[in-house]
Amino acid sequence: MPTLVYGGRSSIVPWRAMRWVHEQVPGSEFMLLGRKVGVHGSFLNPDP
Repeated sequence: MPTLVYGGRSSIVPWRAMRWVHEQVPGSEFMLLGRKVGVHGSFLNPDP
């Protein structure tokens, strides 16, 4: 099943924890957005 683990550097969830989750899910993709990107619905905001 395609899985994308994503988040922003300014999220309350540490990005290293997001990366760890990505490493636990075989075949997943990991996307880390910048500090200036909003974290609520961050996929809707362009990465500066």
